[in-house]
Amino acid sequence: MWEQNLAEYKQLGSLVGRFRCSVRAWRVVSEVRRGAELGGNMELKSYFEFLNPDDIRIKGTRVGIETVLDDYLNGFSPEEIAARYRTLTLEQVYATITYYLHNQEEVDAYLARWRAHGEAAWQEQQRNPPEFVKELRERIQHKREAVLAEKGPAYLTVNQTWDTAIEAWCEHGGDH
Repeated sequence: MWEQNLAEYKQLGSLVGRFRCSVRAWRVVSEVRRGAELGGNMELKSYFEFLNPDDIRIKGTRVGIETVLDDYLNGFSPEEIAARYRTLTLEQVYATITYYLHNQEEVDAYLARWRAHGEAAWQEQQRNPPEFVKELRERIQHKREAVLAEKGPAYLTVNQTWDTAIEAWCEHGGDH
């Protein structure tokens, strides 16, 4: 009998936790609706710091809205996002998603600029890597050559990549 009571208690605790999350989300949405009725979304904007047109942060954190929205648009739930980024509250996550939904065209353009900037920065780093990256690449190439010299090309099976072959070789001190 006590086991059944314990199970019911745990289930009730889970429901209460979900209810609290739902209440927080409802409060955010209610504030947004109330703000919209007053002619703007002033309450919603108070969750963010607009540092410049391409840098919107969640107030009190260093987290940009693109971080939350990228996860959200890739299928993560608000609860999962809040769990991934411990500096964010569930309320902040819901506010970010709500801001996106109310300003979708503008935020989609912001996200497109953010992605383009990230891609351009990556391309530039590939063309002109820092010195330590060049050194790491040289080390990797030397390891690859050493594996091939010691084990021969047959050592690299169809299911094994260069990286896993080098890892395996390094784990055993290069003597297997």
